[in-house]
Amino acid sequence: MRSAASESGLADAAWTGPGGEDGHFKDSGAALNLPAAHRWLQYRATLTTPNGGSTPVLEAVHIDVREE
Repeated sequence: MRSAASESGLADAAWTGPGGEDGHFKDSGAALNLPAAHRWLQYRATLTTPNGGSTPVLEAVHIDVREE
């Protein structure tokens, strides 16, 4: 995931996961702390398959934003 204060800022934003920059979400429910001013979010999904014979399918993405 990456975030920015504006839509145009997303292009320069670093991809970040729960472990930090260049990280990946592998577990459902993993938390990521973002700056409060960042109202634009972008995610990307990498689909893999263990045997090359089946086609991976992304069925849903859920992002829960909580302000503290």
